Amino acid sequence: MVISLNKFSPEETALKTGLAAKQLRLDMNLTRKELSERAGVPVPTLRKFEDTGLAPFLTVVRLAQALSRGENLEHLFEPDDDLPRSIDEMLASENAKPRQRASRKR
Repeated sequence: MVISLNKFSPEETALKTGLAAKQLRLDMNLTRKELSERAGVPVPTLRKFEDTGLAPFLTVVRLAQALSRGENLEHLFEPDDDLPRSIDEMLASENAKPRQRASRKR
């Protein structure tokens, strides 16, 4: 079972990403042929990505870089600094905190 806190399914996210790439390409006044040449991606692959959001990750990286959007992709799966990286790390940090109690009422 997959629990997602995102408001879009993976399929919806992929589709929206493809459409956003298409809109960016059009905003940059590039034809599919021009972008495919810049990215080193065949035009049919680009068309499929723009229409469905489906493409191999390396293709998405090439397109993102060709559209000047690839600068942070290497950080996509880095853990958040403030979150524990494992259950053991979480338990260790919880045990390290001094236990706090309210003062006794007299």
